[in-house]
Amino acid sequence: MNQDLQIIKKKYGEEMMHFCRKSFPTILETKGVLSKLLLEHFEPSTSLWKDILENDLTQPFIFFIEGLVSFSPFLFPTSTKTIEELFLEAGYTFYECKSEEEIQKFKSYYAKGEELCTFFSNRLLSHFVFFAVKQGADLLNREDFLYPLREDEYGKSVISIQFTKAYPNRLSIKNRYNHHVENGDATFANNLENITPGLTDAFHRTYGFHIKSQKTSFYIPNYVVLSDGKYYKYNYYINGIYYCPNNIIIDHEKVIRLPKEKYLLMDYFILENQNNKKSLQLYDASLKDSFPAIFSSIQKIQIAHFEEGKKVTIFLKNAPITIYLDCENRIKKIIMNFVLELSDFFLTHQTHLEEISCFSLQKIGNSCFYKNQNLKAICFPNVDVIGNDFLFFNKALKQIDVPKLKILGNGFRASFLEVFYAPMLEQIGHFVYLNEKRLQNFYAPSLLYVGSRFRSDGAFLPLKIHYIISRNRMIKELKERTKNYLAPKNML
Repeated sequence: MNQDLQIIKKKYGEEMMHFCRKSFPTILETKGVLSKLLLEHFEPSTSLWKDILENDLTQPFIFFIEGLVSFSPFLFPTSTKTIEELFLEAGYTFYECKSEEEIQKFKSYYAKGEELCTFFSNRLLSHFVFFAVKQGADLLNREDFLYPLREDEYGKSVISIQFTKAYPNRLSIKNRYNHHVENGDATFANNLENITPGLTDAFHRTYGFHIKSQKTSFYIPNYVVLSDGKYYKYNYYINGIYYCPNNIIIDHEKVIRLPKEKYLLMDYFILENQNNKKSLQLYDASLKDSFPAIFSSIQKIQIAHFEEGKKVTIFLKNAPITIYLDCENRIKKIIMNFVLELSDFFLTHQTHLEEISCFSLQKIGNSCFYKNQNLKAICFPNVDVIGNDFLFFNKALKQIDVPKLKILGNGFRASFLEVFYAPMLEQIGHFVYLNEKRLQNFYAPSLLYVGSRFRSDGAFLPLKIHYIISRNRMIKELKERTKNYLAPKNML
């Protein structure tokens, strides 16, 4: 086997090796070039190929690697199709703006505070301005995208493509979120080929535009590229710090590699496992998260490795806690059945947890699991109080079984909830949302109070009529639902 391919297989996995052998035969003719390019620009990881494939980035990746090769000039693919035809194939309608009035027609697509500077700067004096609008863009609701990403459905649904009039023509593709996302002026990595192949050539044929650099940039979700041009995958980005797989922390461009024989980086927590010192701590002490407080007296740590991840068993004085990690060291499941209370901000930044077992749990504080997105079912048989902003950003939860719950705090949102079982529930706080269209079974016969801005029918109730509604119609309607309650067979 070619030596470059051997290195690629070892560092990035067999599938990436096969892809490189098929995609870069010319580069592989020169020994040592391809493996050197990959190692210089991508932190070794078997996840790289999977992420490229899942994000449909095989062609942009090929363009990027070929653009790095100094002895082989990078050529954009040619096309005989028009700009309009190519955009239509990508699901967009293309517009050219020749006047300020035509530019202003697109302002209505942008949320308040996210309007482009283009709408206020006489941009046509210095730039050629175009817009492309994705089919269905006007049906997207900005409020549904709580975690904006540059290339998510909303962000790329309306783009402004702008070329400087000065030669060579510098290209900027501007996002619908504008500057509310990182590098919003570099949507699709400012590469027209990332929209659809042949588009660069079509602009050149139609308008005579010339892009000076033959290199192309490359964007892949959940990767950060540092000033040296190297890409690192990350699990979390909090307070300017990236927490990555393989025990890597990037603290404001400084790459920190934790020794694997001493430490295990789980999400944004560091588990220290040395003979004379065992602890679980936050790297960033300024973060609010009460998860480490449970691990104040670690006696022993056992780590079992599996193909899909790790099983970490942490033995405390009273009982063990078991944590399951995926192959990128993200926490997916926790078993801690002896814990009685979750203090405020418990796993407040953690997003990937899918299962949790806490049978002895009695109280949940404020902002617990605040940013979690993946918990699908909850069974807390002994919890009687849940604090404010519980699972605030979760969009996956389908079942809640809380037979002793009496108080549910403010800010609970359950857009996908199907089953709600709380026979002793007396009070629901303010700004609570249950999606009427998805909620199949609701059981809360003891309910006495519903807070302001309760939402179950697609619209928040006005504050001024809250007290009348909460004590009469709303409670009556919610209780009415309990009469027809049918406990599902798969209730936890």
